[in-house]
Amino acid sequence: MTKQVPEKIELERQNDTDVSYGHQSQLELIRFDKKAKMYIGICSFFFLLFVVFKLHNSSIALWNSVIPDGGDEYRGVIMGTPLGIRSDEWVVTTPFIVSQKKKGFPVSNIALGYGKTPLTMGLPTNHIISKLKPAFWGFYFLDIERGYSWFWNIKIFPFLIVAFLFLMLFTKNNFIISLFGSIWLFLSSPIQWWSINTEIFTYGLLALISLIYILYSNKTRLIVINGFIFILAAHSYAMILYPAYQVPLAYFLLALLLAFIISRKNYKLLWENKWVKLSVLAGSVISLLSLIILFYTETKETIQVITNTIYPGKRNEPGGNLQFLQLFRDNFSWFVKEHTFPSQWLNNSEVSAFLMLSPIASILIVYSWVKTKKINVLFIPLLIFQVLIYNWFFLGLPEFLAKLTMFNVCPTWRTFYIFGFSNVVFTLLYLGQFRKTAEQTTLRPKMAIIFSIIFVIALAITYSLNKQTDRFFTKAQVINGTILFAVLNWLIIYFSQSKIFQYLFYASCTLYVAANIFVNPLCVGLSPFFENKVYKTVSEIRDKDPDAQWITFGNSIFAGDFLKAAGANCLTGVQFAPPLDKLHILDPSLKNEDIYNRYAHIVVTPLTDAKDSVEFISQQVDLYTIKMDPSSPRLKQMGIKYAFFTYKPSEAEVRELVPVKDISGFYIYKRKDL
Repeated sequence: MTKQVPEKIELERQNDTDVSYGHQSQLELIRFDKKAKMYIGICSFFFLLFVVFKLHNSSIALWNSVIPDGGDEYRGVIMGTPLGIRSDEWVVTTPFIVSQKKKGFPVSNIALGYGKTPLTMGLPTNHIISKLKPAFWGFYFLDIERGYSWFWNIKIFPFLIVAFLFLMLFTKNNFIISLFGSIWLFLSSPIQWWSINTEIFTYGLLALISLIYILYSNKTRLIVINGFIFILAAHSYAMILYPAYQVPLAYFLLALLLAFIISRKNYKLLWENKWVKLSVLAGSVISLLSLIILFYTETKETIQVITNTIYPGKRNEPGGNLQFLQLFRDNFSWFVKEHTFPSQWLNNSEVSAFLMLSPIASILIVYSWVKTKKINVLFIPLLIFQVLIYNWFFLGLPEFLAKLTMFNVCPTWRTFYIFGFSNVVFTLLYLGQFRKTAEQTTLRPKMAIIFSIIFVIALAITYSLNKQTDRFFTKAQVINGTILFAVLNWLIIYFSQSKIFQYLFYASCTLYVAANIFVNPLCVGLSPFFENKVYKTVSEIRDKDPDAQWITFGNSIFAGDFLKAAGANCLTGVQFAPPLDKLHILDPSLKNEDIYNRYAHIVVTPLTDAKDSVEFISQQVDLYTIKMDPSSPRLKQMGIKYAFFTYKPSEAEVRELVPVKDISGFYIYKRKDL
């Protein structure tokens, strides 16, 4: 190993300790030099550029085909292909947001579900709970299309900035690792296949950064500013309202905080300007608790309805049901397309996984400790976190302990998403600390021998994975996946030995994830709604009769959600919290309550038997069908005035209805007696 010159050793020693600002000692946190400012500036510029031109990555262009009006099937698409598998985005979230805008951002919207569904679901509303979320700010001062672009691009460019700043903070301002790491994280398969699902990481990491600045800064102004940032970030994190992600990520953030404190060691700085710090921390905690109490007070009835549903209801997960090989599914990510994946892996989103390289980094850290009896204390809390998660994956926890730790609300396959993210972060932090560990982790055997061992292990993993899929992947794909995975692990081992190895790792890893940039389409505006003739027609009727309630008939699962986007109070489509008062009119004996007491897509098809019969049919965990007469007096009792047919109805079906409009093969009727 090449010896360091004294000047270089001294420079590194300075980077690991305090720097002086006047007469005060200040631990160097994030170094905002020209390179850092340039990267932040570029990300900020593209964020504003995308918002100005109304660009986003939603798959809403699929509405051009689902509710065709004779227009271009690719209306609104600039490049790429919309993802049908992301229905929770283009079928649910986007129509719900547009519905909220059409109605002036209310906290209650009967089209979406019982009670205060918009607030409970985390949609934009006029409530302060919503207005404190940066993702929604664009809706309040921009037009709907640019507000929607703001909402989408918060997922991209602020994430890149926050991930970069986090890595700068934890790698002691290693610019290359921080730049590379932010891009690696963003382009990872799960981030892209789950519709650029980064918000929870952006807010979590930003809360961590601001908290560290509060603890370690000695400048009052900086402490106060970060107090406000912490409140916004922590509140936004809490309001994501998905414990399956929030709980494991909270443990990881706690591990990172402890790792930072014990690795920096300068505990005296924690007490400098202590009264300002304590005041800001106390104010932040009180503010957050007040917001949480306010949220609960506003939504407790809706939450009670949701927790008493069959699905999602109350989770009580045991853990211990994740297979070891599932950790390495990303080895095949190059060969998985939207309609090309093993059926055993459910769908592209569920298939996706982060590139799993932390095991080799963990082994090297343990090897170094065994060999030298020394360890970089930064990794101690992170290794403990890994052990905890591995235990949850493969062994599970006793019920009382699962409840105590709140892991009982975290299915292992959802915890895996958070662990995958933490695995990439762990790998990056290991690479960012290589100057301290290079000599300790150097392996003496020849490089070829090490590569051979890694290759055999990688081949066993990829071969076994392929066997689980009934050999879905070809032999060539197995070998190619093995080679790339083995090379990346091998380069981590010898990362500190040469700049060539470092650049090879950066290039190989970037090449590996780069293809994911094309997963989501690039689109402009909301033309699949606003330029659709059916949407315009429903919107015009709704504007003249805003309080009327609607229902759809036909086999289309999604028609009701399209009407919701036009502002219609439609029973069909997705109901986030079941409207039991209406459904009980159709099922007064409650014998079908197990079918409809859930978050679900509701489809209604005609049944005219002169008996006013109603049938409930369960299709899947989040989908059921109601068969009933379109002219049933029960619909009047429910207050439903308009019926939207995806087919030409028979005279018997519409005997109590009068036609309003037929457009592009869709037919709108209303009740004679309403």
